[in-house]
This record gives sequence, structure tokens and C-alpha cells, in this order.
Amino acid sequence: MWSSAQIGAYNYVMQWNFHDDGTIEPVIGATGRLQYVDTTSAQAQHGWPIGPNRWGRSHIHSIYYRLDFDLGPAGNDAAEQYEFGGSGGTARRIFSTTLSTETAAQYSTERFRFWRIVDTATTNADGHPISYEISPKFGYLHRNQVEPWTLNDVYVTNYAPGEVCATHNASNCGGTGSDVSAFVNGETVTDPVVWLSVTFHHVPRDEDEVNMPLHWESFKLYPRDLTSVNPTP
Repeated sequence: MWSSAQIGAYNYVMQWNFHDDGTIEPVIGATGRLQYVDTTSAQAQHGWPIGPNRWGRSHIHSIYYRLDFDLGPAGNDAAEQYEFGGSGGTARRIFSTTLSTETAAQYSTERFRFWRIVDTATTNADGHPISYEISPKFGYLHRNQVEPWTLNDVYVTNYAPGEVCATHNASNCGGTGSDVSAFVNGETVTDPVVWLSVTFHHVPRDEDEVNMPLHWESFKLYPRDLTSVNPTP
């Protein structure tokens, strides 16, 4: 399933791929034309030469996904964070935390951090609660104090109809609150919504003109104990 949207000079292609084993893979591709081209040598330090007296300015693309789950009957979902502690040995202990209040979190390659949404009342044939694991693709990280939503990578909030857009929620989306960082205000999570950032750093090159080739970024939602055995042996 796919759609396309033009934003500024860019065109974004949004895909949702549904695999036979139940994995869901959202993918976004960016193409179009370079939006930021500098023409003075004083600006050259910010980018890459793409022509005589022309520099393509390096910049960040940040895409935020709003994931609202209902795995089984409404009202039974919970959000959990997993990671592995210790280092320097052959075995590392797994730690889990139920995110019972609204939470902002960061990616951690060192601690192999991931998240899952679990239905606390519905189990598979082995008696394990069904769930989906949120597996981000660790890449570029963007932190900007002027844009507070960039200071974390994953947000878990309680569902609220006015919390629609990760940024400029009130001004551009007619919602309540300025951005996703403001949605995290200590509320108890009974109906979790997960906000996930996908970020890449674009340093232009000659091949980006006239029209850029598609640049793809993605993450995956893995079924975890959704079935008791591999559904596609």
C-alpha cells in the first residue's frame, strides 16, 4: 500500500509492506529536487559542491510515525521497553519496563533497546500474550534544542483525539499541544500510542541533480508471539 506527497521541493513516497509472516514494514522514500542550494563561498562549509559556485546544503529529514495499536479487544494493550545490560561478557541480562505513564525514550545500540505493544488479555496457543515488537533502524540521530521533539526518538502517550501531529500540532493540525514532546505530561497510559522517529542526514551530491534518486528509510513491526509457531514454514 503506498501514497505520495509533495512537501516543498521534495516528493515523499510512503509505503506499507505487509509480509507473509505478519511483519509490517513502513518505508519512506524521498526524491524531488534539492531545496537548499547555496551560491556563496561563505556558505560552502555547510554542504557539498554540486556545480560552479553552487553548494548543496546538508540537511536533516525527520519523519515521525504515529502508531495506534489495538491487537485484540480494546482496552487491553500495554507498552513495554526492553534492553540488555552488562558488557564484556558472553551473557547479558534482559530488562523490561512497562511504560505505565507517558514516556520519552532514546534509541540505544549499546543496550539493544526495543519496544513492544502487548495485549495483556489475549494469548497464542502456547499461552504467551500476543504482541508486536517495534524494531527501529538505528541510523542518524538529530538533536536540536530549538525543536524539542527531536530530543528523543520514541514517545509513548495515552490516546487523545487532539494529539495528531508530532510537530506544529496546534498551528498546522488543529490539535491540542505544540508537539509530541509536550504530549508527555505524566498521564497514565491505558490506550498507548507510539510515536517513532525515522531520520536521515542528506549530504547532496552531483547525482542529486536534476531530480534526486529515491532515498529509502524504514523500520519494522515484528510479530512477537502472535502465533505459537512460524506461520510460513
